[in-house]
Amino acid sequence: VVAYHFFVEETDNTLELAVFFSLLALCHLITFTLSAIVFAILILCYLPSFFRNKHWFTFLKAVCIGFGICAFFLLPMLQQLRSQKFLFEQNRELFGESIMKMYSNTILSVISDYAITMGYNLEAHHYFTGLVIVLTPILFLFCRERGEEHRFWSILTIISVVLLICTTDLIPLYRIKLLQSIQFTYRFNILIASILPFVLVYTLDHFSRPLRPILAAVLLAYTAFNTSVIFQQLRRYKQRTDNFATPAELFTGTFYENYNNYYNIAELSSGEYLPATHQMNYKENQGSVYLFETTAPSVTYTRNGTKSILQVDSASNGFAAIPVTWYLGYEAVRQTDAGDVVLPITQEEYTGQIVLPIETGNYTYRISYVGTRVQKFSLLLSGIAVLCVIAWHIVKKAQEEF
Repeated sequence: VVAYHFFVEETDNTLELAVFFSLLALCHLITFTLSAIVFAILILCYLPSFFRNKHWFTFLKAVCIGFGICAFFLLPMLQQLRSQKFLFEQNRELFGESIMKMYSNTILSVISDYAITMGYNLEAHHYFTGLVIVLTPILFLFCRERGEEHRFWSILTIISVVLLICTTDLIPLYRIKLLQSIQFTYRFNILIASILPFVLVYTLDHFSRPLRPILAAVLLAYTAFNTSVIFQQLRRYKQRTDNFATPAELFTGTFYENYNNYYNIAELSSGEYLPATHQMNYKENQGSVYLFETTAPSVTYTRNGTKSILQVDSASNGFAAIPVTWYLGYEAVRQTDAGDVVLPITQEEYTGQIVLPIETGNYTYRISYVGTRVQKFSLLLSGIAVLCVIAWHIVKKAQEEF
């Protein structure tokens, strides 16, 4: 819809573009990247009018505003990515090609699996957009309308067909390292399922008038049946997972997924954004503090989210590794009678844990995530951007009324 307003209606929808792409980036970066590529293809197709009608200026304004809105997320993320190597980078190098190849399939095999089960197979739904979406490009060929609007939907239909082919093994995309960060080829289905329903509506609106109500009724009936089947499957799946873990267990990190012991949802980040090491087992090391180059008869450790308290009665100077994953922005202090002393902390090489120096004697150490300067600056930048967007919207509305 945003692209339609921009390319076909040629309206100055700066705010619409900025907010849409900002929200998309905050939801899922891979989907944002793929959508941005599609938008770039549309710009190339409309290149003469893009410069002639000063659409480039609207686009530039939208990019600047969108970056400002997303700064609180993008800038700290880039800073963290530069601070250490994460699992997703290792997985991309080791498994990117194999994962994409594994989930690539032929269109016919997926359709047959989908058709045989009549939509009862959730796996088939996961890898396939559905028969209605796949048939939409064929129905579009019978559309009688021609013109600028038809050209726009034609371009998107062609892009969708290419993306549909890319989900298969017909094109070995898994050999392209740049695309291996997508991980799964069926992620193209997100764009396909977002574009082709609009193409279908346009097609029905310009279809042969006698056949239009019949075709619409058939499509609605099939969609309603298919949707009811999916919800039944999801309801049964939810009943199984409800007994898997309580929300409190997931939130506090006392529950761990058995198939992936290094995964801990209580960390500052989790999953593929844990440090690139498989040596840390959070299930076995929960609450365990390891001392190096020193001994202590008494060690007490407690943790509440990103805040930890360590009390050690150390016989000599040394180091302690606490069961908290190191990220840029963590700070450790030693409590003394003269006040808090900020300590330099490091990252344990094999586990990614926070390591802090321990002094001789009985001291209490506080470890907490305080953030970074980039994080605080970017939050301020995003706040200013959001206020500017709200002010712009109010002024624009006021001008329209007068």
